[in-house]
Amino acid sequence: MPEDALARMVRLDWLCDFYGALLSERQRRCVELYVHEGLSLAEVSARIGMSRQAVSEALRRAQAQCEEYERCLQLGAQHVRRVRLLYALRELGGDDVVRAVDALLAHEGVVKGDRNGAV
Repeated sequence: MPEDALARMVRLDWLCDFYGALLSERQRRCVELYVHEGLSLAEVSARIGMSRQAVSEALRRAQAQCEEYERCLQLGAQHVRRVRLLYALRELGGDDVVRAVDALLAHEGVVKGDRNGAV
């Protein structure tokens, strides 16, 4: 898989964490199978009974919709800012602050060591 295609898949996965519920059921299913289960377009097509072109178009539209939602709502960007601020606070604080910040980072769904929280 070309690097730019992989980067688009990772970005779509990240955006779907914020906006996936706003996609159509068909788009969500295509994203789930293609991105999360790693199926090819042909395999997704066979699994859900759509043409390969229709699957490709559903994924393209899902990406475009999620990008537009992010442009307007900035949920992903806000998440990244919160994570960066929490890490900065963590570095300043004592043990109690570190524990509190770690709990907030876990609440944000940040994997330990992911200092950006973004794709």
